Amino acid sequence: ASGFRKGALDATGGVEVGGVGGVVGGIIICALRTNPPEHGVAMAELAHKFLGEKGGVIGWDLAADEGAHPLSKHLSGLRRAIELGVPTTVHAGEWGSGVKSESNPFLFTQPGHHDSVPNLALASEEGCDRVGHALTLFQNPQLMERIAAQGTVVECCVTSNVKRINGDYSIHPIRDMLAAGVAVTLNTDNRFLGRTTSTEEVVHAVRDCGMSWDNVGTMLMTAAKASFYWRVMATPEDDKAAWLADFEAQANSALAELSRLPLNCSNSLL
Repeated sequence: ASGFRKGALDATGGVEVGGVGGVVGGIIICALRTNPPEHGVAMAELAHKFLGEKGGVIGWDLAADEGAHPLSKHLSGLRRAIELGVPTTVHAGEWGSGVKSESNPFLFTQPGHHDSVPNLALASEEGCDRVGHALTLFQNPQLMERIAAQGTVVECCVTSNVKRINGDYSIHPIRDMLAAGVAVTLNTDNRFLGRTTSTEEVVHAVRDCGMSWDNVGTMLMTAAKASFYWRVMATPEDDKAAWLADFEAQANSALAELSRLPLNCSNSLL
């Protein structure tokens, strides 16, 4: 936690975490699906031990091989995190669903894998705050409608996902989710492995996914509002509103500047 705070202070020239012009964020403890269920419970309890001011932790996540390890395997960890009041996000709907067909040539369930849509349904049923990827959510319109109504935030990662859809950004379902009223955010996923940046994801969203600059602005604000930081740190509403207003002004300025530049991924404004 002290390392996170130091890095945040260095990045902002001394503005405290959560202050206007400062960084809002913290540490999300990640449980890995490949481990036994007890691991997820242990990570939930570890997150709670260092939650908030006690250590800078703001949430619990479940990641790794969704195809071989469905969410149901780690339901005890998810439920323990929720029981302890730790905000939750899970990687779900990242892998395939259904059978290979003309209408589903890429996002089908691979042999020996679990279908990923039930993971999305279970995340919704259990009350997860956020869901990572949700690439297959569009395959179940009723579930997409339910997740939209619940206000569950979907963390879309277009560059991370295109390897599963034949490298074609244009068919990423992010537009379908946004049109259905889902609270969508735009994310880099793992910047090191994905070799991408926030600016590059914005460029891909507009240039390759067919989204508008207003769409991008909406997604950036959805992400800022959905940060686990606000709830965990019990931020006063006035302070939160001031930070969000400052963030929105800076984001809009950066997007306006980016929109005037050639749409390539060498720009770095976000």
